[in-house]
Amino acid sequence: MQDKDYHETDSITADLNNHPTVISYRHTAKKVIQNNPTSEWVKKIICEAGADGAGVVEIDRLEIEDQKKSILTAFPRAEILA
Repeated sequence: MQDKDYHETDSITADLNNHPTVISYRHTAKKVIQNNPTSEWVKKIICEAGADGAGVVEIDRLEIEDQKKSILTAFPRAEILA
């Protein structure tokens, strides 16, 4: 019985590979993920999400040095604040 289940699953996978939605998805251009976002890019994304404006501050800025430990505790990979 196990062999039958395996072949049925294999058949389903083959059918899905030929499904129009799967074919369409595989042919669409993939979104490019920016590895090193610029402050302008971050501001643009924030405004596109509905904010009236946005600002960006680097985590190493002296003005927020007293808050850096708390920020990195909550967000260990933080490099900027928006």
